[in-house]
Amino acid sequence: MPRDDFSANTRRILGERVAYICSNPDCRSNTIGPHSNPERSLDTGVAAHICGAAPGGPRHDPNQTPDQRKNIANGVWLCAACSRLVDTDENRYPAELLRQWKLEHERWVSGQEMIPRLPDLRVEDLQGLSMPLGPGTVTAEDCERFRERRLVLRNPNRISLFQFDLRLQFPEPIVRLARRPEVPPDVDLFFQPIHPQMMTFSSGEGASVTVNRPPRPTTNFSLKLDNLPAQTEICITIHTIVDWLEPFTSPAAEPEEPISLLHHITGDYFFEYRGEKVRRRILVPLRYEEASRTIESLPPQSDDAPYSLMKVERLG
Repeated sequence: MPRDDFSANTRRILGERVAYICSNPDCRSNTIGPHSNPERSLDTGVAAHICGAAPGGPRHDPNQTPDQRKNIANGVWLCAACSRLVDTDENRYPAELLRQWKLEHERWVSGQEMIPRLPDLRVEDLQGLSMPLGPGTVTAEDCERFRERRLVLRNPNRISLFQFDLRLQFPEPIVRLARRPEVPPDVDLFFQPIHPQMMTFSSGEGASVTVNRPPRPTTNFSLKLDNLPAQTEICITIHTIVDWLEPFTSPAAEPEEPISLLHHITGDYFFEYRGEKVRRRILVPLRYEEASRTIESLPPQSDDAPYSLMKVERLG
């Protein structure tokens, strides 16, 4: 039975729409270049059928008409290696996936997908408290006073993000890490409290100032990360406590003014764009329900509008 092949014009347009770059996001090899003959070019790309061009072919759809099979909508541009790959293992590379490759690759070539998406940054409330690995006891009072939460930072992009410098303004004081964060071996992570620097002045013979206790738990923490590899997730599990400080209620804002945002995660990070490092801001507002002690993370955004960030230092 004859194949419903693409016309030469359809093949040319498929290649031009993606700049003759393979549409497999894990490949993106160039498929065109100079030939040894200075009057010719070397084209190694394949106008691959998403649904097979003939019965028995990979992903063949018997409900398609011949015109639909050879229409440009049924084609995806691939390098020779990836074309063979998707046709050899059609269960792993179904038609829906190839259509997704085509759509995302055309956006990438046109520049729409060259700016990476904001990372997923959120706080998750956990039920109960983790038991210690060694001998230890968790009491009912512990479960009442403490809450176990996870701070999740995930990079959904296919490129790495760099130099995260984040500040947490949490609803409850953070008392400790529940467990050591699991991070990739090539990632340096720093998570530490931010305490106000106290200044003193003394005069006279024998005068001195003594600090006789460590700082109390604070709601302000710093999170620094030198890099976050592509499609990688890092979780930091913490314990917060409710009874160190009196709850703070933000004052009511005037209707015309930005909403006062007391609890949030804010900071910046970098990504590479056309050989340059670009800085981008990120803000995650946090909603706190005092009665249930639940924290809700709103979607990340790249600026403060419509919020007015309130910087409240908790003094020990």
